[in-house]
Amino acid sequence: MCALQASYYMKNVLKIRKQLTSLSYIQLVALQTAIGLLLSFVLIGILCLFEIDIPSRDESSGLSLAIFLLYQVINGILETVVFQYLPYRITAFHTNNPQKPYVNLHPTRYVVVSSILFGIMHFIGTHWEMPFCVLKVLCSMLVGVVLSVSFYILSKKKQKPILSVALIHFLINVSIVLIGYLF
Repeated sequence: MCALQASYYMKNVLKIRKQLTSLSYIQLVALQTAIGLLLSFVLIGILCLFEIDIPSRDESSGLSLAIFLLYQVINGILETVVFQYLPYRITAFHTNNPQKPYVNLHPTRYVVVSSILFGIMHFIGTHWEMPFCVLKVLCSMLVGVVLSVSFYILSKKKQKPILSVALIHFLINVSIVLIGYLF
């Protein structure tokens, strides 16, 4: 029974990966940004449901819009390098073929490693009380899945994965902060 479930799971994963790979660059960036925002809004909705105040981040208070946006750009690039690019390189088996140096990359292993590291980083940086800290980490891990899947697909398509995933990360972060200021 477990082998049957694993086979069903893998067929669905491959089908989703094929559909994501067939998207144009703009469609992929827009879809992955929307999914990341949706996951973040689910967390915010749970916090609002239980009337939990979201701790404010001191580094963004009192900053000009230009400095805030620059901070988000730099943050998006750095986190993409650390949490998507480095795990991509580390989980890949190197070959001597310069045309395909990472052909033996196992995508599931990469996505799991990348998203767990992304979630742990958000655990370290959180000031939230339990059990909502756990919710933030789980949400961050799911957003990490979105970012690492994006990185994997964009790497395979050779479409500037670091800058593209940094853009997705930037759009998610800035949208959440701007919506937070509105409410």
